[in-house]
Amino acid sequence: MTSISTSQAGNPVVTGTVRVKTPRKASIGDYKIVGRPLGRGATSTVYRVQDSQGQEFAVKELAPQFLSDREAVRRFKQEFEIAGRLKHPGIVRTHELLEANGTLNIRMDLVDGASLKELLRKARRLDSDLACWIALQASRILAHAHDNDVIHRDVKPDNLMFSSAGTLLLGDFGTARLLDLSMTRTGMVMGTPIYMAPELLKAKKKITPSPCIDVYSLGAVLYQAIEGRSPFSAFRKAELLSLIYEKTFQDPKPIKRIEDPKLADLIARCLSREPVARPQTMAELARELKSHCPTRTADIDPTARIRSILNQRRTPRASKPKTVAAVVPAKAMPVKTPPPPGLRPQTPFEETWIPLFFFATIGVLILYLVTVPPSSSSTTPDPGAASSSLTR
Repeated sequence: MTSISTSQAGNPVVTGTVRVKTPRKASIGDYKIVGRPLGRGATSTVYRVQDSQGQEFAVKELAPQFLSDREAVRRFKQEFEIAGRLKHPGIVRTHELLEANGTLNIRMDLVDGASLKELLRKARRLDSDLACWIALQASRILAHAHDNDVIHRDVKPDNLMFSSAGTLLLGDFGTARLLDLSMTRTGMVMGTPIYMAPELLKAKKKITPSPCIDVYSLGAVLYQAIEGRSPFSAFRKAELLSLIYEKTFQDPKPIKRIEDPKLADLIARCLSREPVARPQTMAELARELKSHCPTRTADIDPTARIRSILNQRRTPRASKPKTVAAVVPAKAMPVKTPPPPGLRPQTPFEETWIPLFFFATIGVLILYLVTVPPSSSSTTPDPGAASSSLTR
């Protein structure tokens, strides 16, 4: 979760994950901590705990340094109240708000499974049938929340989780808001920018929450599940602040992997910059998604496919070759002509070594003729002949 706020001087401030080294705890109240933390957020940490009977739960602990922040404490308590008023098998149940270790904690059901983010990390992308089934389940859960005047506002792959049986669950209502309340205080936006509706990013004043906010986020999740990438180019914090303060909006990348034009149009409408152009309710979106899901859902068994993907080992990406080949223009490349009929093609030895041997032999002969002096035409005189000439 990322918070984007405005200082009193008008300068943008981006707050990301806060990591503070604290001594490792053994328990939270009457609950024993099991293993390492399950996850860390901007203001909280989630632990796996066990009660005296051996039953396991998850406990979300508010970081002690945020106890002095009234807004953070209010949001934490409101998360417990909002999650407690929703009764749906697809929503993680909360049990109690307890004080322990000098801070606030929320005890909830433990989801012993994986998130959609991990599913996409292993599969990289999903086929449209499975992705539509997941989005349909999420839309029904969100429709229940909207019927109870709750807007989630942070729908993303991290918060869509699968139980060990493959059931989809929606969690983390830390940024949720009630329909009868305005957003956060002026100048602050809570959520994950990639999945946030444009009206949230551009808001400089309090706005009324709307179901269209979650419709946009779920459309971005569905796009990513099918395309295998975010609908927008990754941007840095400086670019994000420019996006907010200049009130610009980047259009989604073209949809390439969806063969059904009606499904592509539905996703494009969900990602529309104007809320009025999107499906107005989650129930409406669920009806349209159902028309794109396979009629023989029982034959496909999505839960079995999800378990199969989660159990498989991630396939490594193809590594790039270490050697770099030079690019030769097509016109400069030599073209080999085939040999005339009746002649066999030359072997590599004949093509290379025979010409080299021939030129080497010629070079040695030339070198010999140049360096060795020519022989004299006169013959060596005979000693006997010389002595006879002297006697005469």
